[in-house]
Amino acid sequence: GIKDEEKEKLFIPFERLDEINTIHIQGTGLGLNITKQLVDLMDGTIEVSSVYGEGSTFTVTLKQTIVDPTPLGDIKEAAKKRNNEQEYKESFVAPKARVLVVDDNKLNLTVVKGLLKRTGVRIDAVESGKECLRLVSARKYDVILLDHMMPEMDGIATLKRIKEMDTYNNNTPVIALTANAVSGSKEMYINLGFDDYISKPIIGSELESMLEHYIDDSVIEYSNTHNTNNS
Repeated sequence: GIKDEEKEKLFIPFERLDEINTIHIQGTGLGLNITKQLVDLMDGTIEVSSVYGEGSTFTVTLKQTIVDPTPLGDIKEAAKKRNNEQEYKESFVAPKARVLVVDDNKLNLTVVKGLLKRTGVRIDAVESGKECLRLVSARKYDVILLDHMMPEMDGIATLKRIKEMDTYNNNTPVIALTANAVSGSKEMYINLGFDDYISKPIIGSELESMLEHYIDDSVIEYSNTHNTNNS
């Protein structure tokens, strides 16, 4: 929820509210400002009803007209047809590979597990830098996916500790997970010691492609129809 005295700042660019409680959340305070601009361009309104400690409800109202009265047909059937046409096929299978995912957001961990489920990759998922250090000391990983913004020990501090430790993972590729997708981000993370980075929200095909690049070929299996020249 939002405090009454902060509501007037809600749509101001680069304003972040309740910073003490949201310090670990990435963002520049532009989201609602951009939303309001888009709504204004469509001659609409955006309103907020909020109780601090309970939550907020945003209501956008847009005036619309019917451009074409022709029925669209059965939406469920259209969606089913589209899904069949775009049926997902994993680009590789690697049941012998093991990946460590570190992110303080449980939902992000669930998303990564879901995206990689059909590749067969074994995934260990933890929610803090401290847990990450414990696991890199215990077993070997093919790739480590490490969130940048985490409380207590962020991804950069965790990466530094990993490189200082003598473990099974001294040469394991570490990829930054980040909502920071601005120009020059990849160079910044590589300069900080990461091997690569992938931005959130994570796209399944991009994640698979990145893991395929960094996981050793000896543990990757392809179907007969897969063109290994593209890997």
